[in-house]
Amino acid sequence: KQSYADTKKVFDDLGINVNPKTVMSTMPVSQRQMVEIAKAVSFNSKVIVFDEPTSSLTENEIERLFKIIFALKKKGVGIIYISHRLEELPVIADRITVMRDGTRVKTMDYKDTNDNEIISLMVGRELSNIYPTYKRTIGEVVFEADNIRQGTKLDVKHLDVRKGEILGIAGLVGAGRTETLRALFGADDADEKHVKIEGKEYTFKNPSEAIAAGFVYMTENRKFDGAALGLSVEENITMASLRKFSKCGRMQEAKAKSNAQEYCKKLNIRTPSIDQKVMNLSGGNQQKVIIGKWLTRTAKVMVFDEPTRGIDVGAKYEIYSLMNDLSDQGIAIIMISSDLPEILGMSDRVAVFKDGRVTAVLDRKDADSEIIMKYATGKLS
Repeated sequence: KQSYADTKKVFDDLGINVNPKTVMSTMPVSQRQMVEIAKAVSFNSKVIVFDEPTSSLTENEIERLFKIIFALKKKGVGIIYISHRLEELPVIADRITVMRDGTRVKTMDYKDTNDNEIISLMVGRELSNIYPTYKRTIGEVVFEADNIRQGTKLDVKHLDVRKGEILGIAGLVGAGRTETLRALFGADDADEKHVKIEGKEYTFKNPSEAIAAGFVYMTENRKFDGAALGLSVEENITMASLRKFSKCGRMQEAKAKSNAQEYCKKLNIRTPSIDQKVMNLSGGNQQKVIIGKWLTRTAKVMVFDEPTRGIDVGAKYEIYSLMNDLSDQGIAIIMISSDLPEILGMSDRVAVFKDGRVTAVLDRKDADSEIIMKYATGKLS
């Protein structure tokens, strides 16, 4: 009872609307993040390290977090704040330290620098564009889904994506973006869904059936259900294609190693060897290992769910370039992102979600942050 009361008090003080008895695994990522923040604050520490605290928070939750940080500063608590989101620095940073490849590059007062200098220090070179300049060749419809329903949570009438196209999925956290794609992928149940890939109808009762049809999913939480962190780079790249590398029930090690080495080279995966455990790689390289895993399956449709969350500017550019290369190969890409500049910088079309429904599908030339947010919040007046 005392533990429950103490937890409830911390939550109330921080404005976190979560029942302390809720099982963590049943909560969305954003709520788990707020609980983690509450745990750190509850120690009454002299120094608190916040490591990518806003990576999965809504705008309201980010605002609440910053208020917590300001209150802690007034109490004399020292804050070390790790982030790749440059737009947060003007709000909270007094000094900044730029790290690259495990070394400190420079420490300076924030008022004495700017975003261009910070980006150059982060990537070790001038980066004129955050998003690669690109012209895609878009073909016929490869993937289409109709009448995706899941109780009162989802009611999506139609989604489609063309060969070589990147369809951005925008909306606030909790709008049903991930839930819709997980239902289509067979990871979650749906009351109804009608899926076609290259004109052929599918039901996808489970992810195995979706993967076999060439429909693959890179989840938003790569550390939880995207990669097997305790296994090697080679094992992660080959794990979704074991039949391809086995004969009479035995793994053909030479073939599997050759494939892993090929994708490490193609995707520029920075690792001492293919035997390195994935947990020891950077976030960007972990993401590229997952991409290698799915490319080994010869995918037709790839879902990228928050593809650059927790990844530095240089690695983001590499992921974006990889996505463009995949579109060149004719792969249809669906990209779910909470980062509006990313949606606008990479998408050919944008589907906006609100309350489990698609409120608009916009061509890139017709979309901007304000229009997307109006459709995402229902404030269209």
